[in-house]
Amino acid sequence: MPVHNTLELQSISDSTFSEIDEVVIARAYARQNHFGPLFDERVFENDLAAKLRAVGLSVHTQVPIRKLGARD
Repeated sequence: MPVHNTLELQSISDSTFSEIDEVVIARAYARQNHFGPLFDERVFENDLAAKLRAVGLSVHTQVPIRKLGARD
């Protein structure tokens, strides 16, 4: 099912993606280890977003998407 997100996305190079990926994965594991595996997902999501924003990344959570129909 095709979907459309509500954000405008920019293309980035493979090396930039790898740099961002490394930062995100490291912070995600650190927060998971801090809170534990059964912690409330919304708290984890908000905390991780704050940590990523603190290092200068643009973060959006819970971005609405819509299903593309015959008219799109």
